[in-house]
Amino acid sequence: MEFEAQKALAQLDVSLTSFAVGYPSAAAEYIARKAELDERWQEEMLPLINDMYWYPFRNGISIAPEDPDELRSWLSEQFDDAEILVLLMLLLQRYQLEAYNLGGYTALRFLGYRQSFDLTDPELRANLDQWAMDLVTQGTPYSLVDTTIDDLVVAVPAARESENNTRLMLAAYITLRAAQRNESIERSERPRQVANAQDETYTRNGISYKMYDVLGIGCPKICEPWHGLVYEVGQFATLIPQHPRCDCGWTPVQFDGETVGTPPVTVRLPGLEPWTPPLSPWTGQPIRDVR
Repeated sequence: MEFEAQKALAQLDVSLTSFAVGYPSAAAEYIARKAELDERWQEEMLPLINDMYWYPFRNGISIAPEDPDELRSWLSEQFDDAEILVLLMLLLQRYQLEAYNLGGYTALRFLGYRQSFDLTDPELRANLDQWAMDLVTQGTPYSLVDTTIDDLVVAVPAARESENNTRLMLAAYITLRAAQRNESIERSERPRQVANAQDETYTRNGISYKMYDVLGIGCPKICEPWHGLVYEVGQFATLIPQHPRCDCGWTPVQFDGETVGTPPVTVRLPGLEPWTPPLSPWTGQPIRDVR
């Protein structure tokens, strides 16, 4: 009986504080924290992206084949077991985990909790690590290496045809392209892991529905058609990010008629009972039943 009373008080406290520490302040905090993360991630990753482009030419550009098909095969061989890809994978694993923790923390804030989030669940950590490995592996759907090879197959012949120094022309191309891709990669991977963490956190804390939210930043015009769409938690019919530099996220829907999001949307889900907060929310620890 005493436990039930304690649980009821805890749930009431979460419900009352959610207005004060919930969506508006949580969204503002997320915007500030994600901007700081974006800056650090891009600053540290840029040298590795630049080195990835230069890696095949560590013994000179002249040894690269001139035939386009042979050049592609040669570039692919250069990246087999390349040390630079191991370094890039380790960086991606570290920052993707930080982005996931930010997403989990933001999800808790949206639910009215002021608690830290630290992903220690071994299965979810393994999934994150595998994703980073796939990114630096040739032949995978989102391979960063394949895109690099595609770029160099075009850039190397173009640099050779130039009347200027081949290395100088290739250096100019790599400098610009590496900067573009560095931002594009980070601004895809950070929102991806934030959104994944939000979805998982809502699932494990008993939320049934989530709303696609442009959060009023970054890409409200591009993603406007999706803003306000409601999905069951765990359903990924619409993925985040929709495009590079996408800043959208998932906002929890706690009851029928709730107004959430930026711009605000009143969600209608007839029959949806108000969410009952768990006494101890899931904060990234190993899998257990928290409902």
